[in-house]
Amino acid sequence: GDDWLRTYAAILWSFLEGYRVAARELTSLVKGSMTGKELVKRALATGNRMFLAGEIERREAVSKPVLQNAYQALLDQGYLVRDDGKLALAESFRTNAAAGAIEGRIAGYMEKVPE
Repeated sequence: GDDWLRTYAAILWSFLEGYRVAARELTSLVKGSMTGKELVKRALATGNRMFLAGEIERREAVSKPVLQNAYQALLDQGYLVRDDGKLALAESFRTNAAAGAIEGRIAGYMEKVPE
């Protein structure tokens, strides 16, 4: 069972890192809304920087489908809202500190690196 558990943990880790990348880019929405396509493009660049800086370990976390799913999940959970076809932060998250706290919540699940 350990092998399967490690395999699934590694897959989950990639998604957590991707969601963390998506959350990091939410601070760009403090200044105003943008299209999902623009947000994903910016998140891809941010994710590449995070990977090169060693903040995330898995290159596959920086992918368009993972980021799109992350933003859909953040929309479903009420962190994001649609504003004239664009994505915007929900009213209660429209500060840098509040937007950054979203990344902190995701990072909290990443306390221990799987082996």
